[in-house]
Amino acid sequence: MSNPNIFQDVHRFDGLWVHNIKSTVSIDDKITSFNSLIKNIEELKLENKSVEGIKLICNSCQQETNYDPANKVYADDILIEFYNLLQYLTLDNQKTFIYILAAQMDDMFNLGTCQSGRCSIIWQMYKSLYESL
Repeated sequence: MSNPNIFQDVHRFDGLWVHNIKSTVSIDDKITSFNSLIKNIEELKLENKSVEGIKLICNSCQQETNYDPANKVYADDILIEFYNLLQYLTLDNQKTFIYILAAQMDDMFNLGTCQSGRCSIIWQMYKSLYESL
């Protein structure tokens, strides 16, 4: 269970990201990939809101609610890049990152579904995965 007392204000990072994320993946392909992530998270049998967090992003692909104007990026673009990076990992490591993603999606759903909240949570996961490769 998340502890709202230790949640960091994601707005302190507004406009500070250095990235070149602009996905060319179609919305249909994103939805297919996100549904695969949902299936993987459901297999973990967690009792939290992680699936709802992924669905929130999935159902808002390329919409304003997924766009962080301060950092000029869509949450779904970051999430699809995260998903694509997972393919470079062993199955065991994929499961580990999916488990961590599930915990982060639960936090996002419970504590920060604003545009910055959506993007910041996924950005942290993406950077962690990217830097581990």
